[in-house]
Amino acid sequence: MEAGTPRGAFGATLQQFGALPWRRSRSGGIEILLITTRRTGRWILPRGWPVKAKTPAQTAAREAFEEAGVIGSVDPRPVGEYSYVKTLADGSENDCLVACFDQIEG
Repeated sequence: MEAGTPRGAFGATLQQFGALPWRRSRSGGIEILLITTRRTGRWILPRGWPVKAKTPAQTAAREAFEEAGVIGSVDPRPVGEYSYVKTLADGSENDCLVACFDQIEG
């Protein structure tokens, strides 16, 4: 199992928290920061597992910084969520629900 991956009951849905980094352009438009993985080159939102003593929004902000160097304020209310099938290091698969938080680049 990956380091830090919560071990759920068989068939349990795992929870992650992610950030949707964006900023206002000089002309006033909205720019979304797109991030790719180093290994596969796929587009992702920075996301990670719950962290003790951190709120979901703080966890999302930490992931955005660790994965993309993004610093900014995070709204404490999620803007949405999505699910995907997470393949773990041992080859097993779990459903994973990601709550996404707005992160305004500052």
